[in-house]
Amino acid sequence: MRKQSAKIKRVLSVALSLLMILSVISFPTLKTKAAGTVDDFVERCYLIGLGRPSDPDGFADWKDQLLNGRAVGIEVAYGFMFSPEYIKKNKKDDEFVNDLYQLFMGREPDEGGYKDWMNKLSNGASRLEVYAGFANSQEFYNICESYGVTAGRYVMGFNRETNNNVNLFVERMYKITLERIGDKDGQKNWVEQLIKGQITGSECARRFIFSQEYTNKNLSDEEFVENLYLAMFGRPSDADGKADWLEALDNGKTRDEVFAGFANSIEFDNICKTYGINRGTYTATHVCPYKVGDIIKFGKYEQDGNLSNGKEDIEWVVLKVNKGKAYIVSKYILEQRKYHSGSDYVTWETCELRQWLNNDFYNAAFSESEKNKIPLVTLENKDNPWSGQDGGNDTEDKVFLLSLEDTETYFGEYSWVNDDYPEGFNQNLICASTPYVNESGIPDVTIVVDDSSDFKNKYGYTSEVDGHLAGAWWIRTVGTSPELVLGVGVCGNCGGGSNYYPYYDGIGVRPAMYISY
Repeated sequence: MRKQSAKIKRVLSVALSLLMILSVISFPTLKTKAAGTVDDFVERCYLIGLGRPSDPDGFADWKDQLLNGRAVGIEVAYGFMFSPEYIKKNKKDDEFVNDLYQLFMGREPDEGGYKDWMNKLSNGASRLEVYAGFANSQEFYNICESYGVTAGRYVMGFNRETNNNVNLFVERMYKITLERIGDKDGQKNWVEQLIKGQITGSECARRFIFSQEYTNKNLSDEEFVENLYLAMFGRPSDADGKADWLEALDNGKTRDEVFAGFANSIEFDNICKTYGINRGTYTATHVCPYKVGDIIKFGKYEQDGNLSNGKEDIEWVVLKVNKGKAYIVSKYILEQRKYHSGSDYVTWETCELRQWLNNDFYNAAFSESEKNKIPLVTLENKDNPWSGQDGGNDTEDKVFLLSLEDTETYFGEYSWVNDDYPEGFNQNLICASTPYVNESGIPDVTIVVDDSSDFKNKYGYTSEVDGHLAGAWWIRTVGTSPELVLGVGVCGNCGGGSNYYPYYDGIGVRPAMYISY
């Protein structure tokens, strides 16, 4: 069938405005109930709708519209049932209804349904209204699904261009984000709400992007960002833009915040206008509540030494924010405990302190709702960098200690005094003990340092922080020999000589962990 001029103009009015956007999208290959292909669907429309085989030009045009996102099933069916060629047949109402049954339902009319449709036509209903009833039927949806074609939804009271454009917007969301054609109820819901202005384009996109079905795909950040480009911009990512979004995620932005950037963009607004829908504005609700250096309160533990007034809020320093989690370490030394009993070789994996942190401390400090925010993470337990002493196996923990590498990464490099001092000194590593800890004795001062004023001024040697006595504290890296473990001294000294016997009970515990937000 060759399109008449009216048909060509109608197609161009929609197609030309969409072509630049849609032509760059490569829709996923969809798995359907295999009864045929898009080719078979188009040929079926010719044979049932017009009673003849397809002509090459017409067939190619309809197939192209379906494959390149310029028409859905109901639009193609309309193109046949209301084409000049079909109208010239001058069919009576009963023939028209019978043809609708064959095309949209693939069967002979049932007596009750047939009478009902004939009565509607006799009482003044238009053929378009009857078409809409067939087009929106479950049976037509099933037929379209079997050919891998989106059926679409026809909404009465709105012109066909509006219907088709909104159907195409919804179709792209299904195909790009969920990699399937829409289910009948879902298609109906989205199309009707968009056409009637009950939801905006950004809200519709958000519900797809953050649906359980989409979340279950477990996309990496890179896949997530690339998917946003395709679904909301209709194009693959550009290298600089993608790098910026990935950096934002690495630095603590939530996926909701990144989505908001796409949803509120001019580029997405232009696409929504092309489909004839309102973009709207979107405000991210899942926003990263932390930034590096923040002091936050989470959990409770005895700190002031007064047992009668209950536990106090634990303060934590935010070291890193990444992928929905904040890496935190306690601001103060919360306990004094042995790393391990005895003097045998011990690693973080086998030490008693690890068990205490993940059991006694974990249960004492956090409520059940707080525990749900503490993920189990894999820790790499590296060898001692100076001696090569074996750091043991990697572990999975909820609460743990900082490693030597962590102290360098998050607190800065050490300053080295001279060859007489094998430790490096770092003012940022000096940590105060709580009054509760100090009641059990001031943490060990395990290194004698130069008492000159130059040393004090240069390296911040002090025994107090904010009025609290400073203490030595464990880190989980093994020492330079099998019987030793590394720690941080009271004056921020940490390095090759900052070794402690694991059975020392005067060394402080400064817990670290991740919390999800």
